[in-house]
Amino acid sequence: KKRSKILCMVYTAHFPNDQHKNLKAQAHTWGRRCDGFIAASNLTDHSLGAIDLPHLGLEEYGNMWQKIRTMWAYVFHNYVDDYDWVHIAGDDVYIAVDNLRAYNKGSEANTDHLRPRPLILGTPYPFRNIVFPAGGPGYTLNRAAVKFFGEKVLTNFLPISRDSREDLFMGSGFAGEGVFLTDTRDDVNATRYGPSAEG
Repeated sequence: KKRSKILCMVYTAHFPNDQHKNLKAQAHTWGRRCDGFIAASNLTDHSLGAIDLPHLGLEEYGNMWQKIRTMWAYVFHNYVDDYDWVHIAGDDVYIAVDNLRAYNKGSEANTDHLRPRPLILGTPYPFRNIVFPAGGPGYTLNRAAVKFFGEKVLTNFLPISRDSREDLFMGSGFAGEGVFLTDTRDDVNATRYGPSAEG
């Protein structure tokens, strides 16, 4: 089969006391195994794949929704036809890219290319009547889901809200349009998107 192309996106920020320390580790280890690697920051550093990607509001944890919205909008407008899958995570995450690629081309996640459907892959986290992709380990959208986000969710769902719960908002935005998280746990109920290496 044709090898799927994966774009890895990291959200980070450059501050005087850390200077992209975590991002450097990611860019020089698992980031190289992705087909594309972008880090949305407040400082451009091409050697790390970091771009200063402005968003509405302040560069702070309490405004993660606006940062994440802008990242997905950036991919939708610039890279949607270049990659089969896009994974987003913070700068404190390690991704086994080969495992992600193997799962994405397997029968559970592989979509019919004649009628592609939006897929969101991640660890299910229930909240009230919604199951959203837990943001800690990050989550993955296929090309159809990125297009769906850009066409249906981006302009209509909480366009000016400022909140840290970007993962809940992503799940809610898709669920409101009838697209729900795919449960990626394996046949022994183990998570493929692990919340912590300590576990």
